[in-house]
Amino acid sequence: MPFLIMTLKVPKVFLKKLIGYQEKVLLQLKRNNEVNFSYEERLVTDMVYALDETTAFRIFGKGRDVVKVASYLQAELDKLCIRTLSVTKEESKFILDNIKEVKSQIDPCEIRVKRHVKDKNDIKHPFFFVPNQSRDVALIGMSSEIERAEQRLYEFYAYRLDKPDLTHTSLSFLIPAQLRDEMYEIKKQLSRMVPEVVALHFLPQRPRRHITLFLTGSWKSLIEAKHALTQITNDKIKRASLLPLQSFEEF
Repeated sequence: MPFLIMTLKVPKVFLKKLIGYQEKVLLQLKRNNEVNFSYEERLVTDMVYALDETTAFRIFGKGRDVVKVASYLQAELDKLCIRTLSVTKEESKFILDNIKEVKSQIDPCEIRVKRHVKDKNDIKHPFFFVPNQSRDVALIGMSSEIERAEQRLYEFYAYRLDKPDLTHTSLSFLIPAQLRDEMYEIKKQLSRMVPEVVALHFLPQRPRRHITLFLTGSWKSLIEAKHALTQITNDKIKRASLLPLQSFEEF
């Protein structure tokens, strides 16, 4: 058969996965067929493109081989899909900080963290707020690969989260304003019970009516601090007969 050129319309987000790590897929096809390839190499990145953004992928060479390879690549392309997970800024930082290990855990699925920041409504408060930023994490591969990757990513994150020296995060609590004179004693007790946690408190500003207690530390120590804080605060509320126990607010 004569020399032939065929062009596939490939979503940019799938190009890197289609050609394989360091062109592994294409090199194998070249060894077994008299073909070569042309595509935009600048698109072989960890960028997350929209599915409707496409690029031309050209296959050229011996006519019969070109048809066979084009059919194979189109079939592989039809199997690919993308799943987007919305994660917190801290979770995306964890993924980026451990990206090599994460990629090895979920291989052959690909993972990419979208740089775009998505706005959300927040509670206007000088110190306590609902995070107004999240990041999109894209998993790219066949459906079965994505299912396994999502499970492995969760297991890896949970495993590392159990190691207090590897993660650092924060929690905020709202304390009844009537305990404002007790806050230094509360923090002192909390420090004795969970020394790994750093505690700061901020008095309410109108129209807020609660004290904000801000805790930082490893996730494991924060969970311990949460239980300790509930016990300390409820004991003080009970002794002072200020509020029923269920009025303690936790966020």
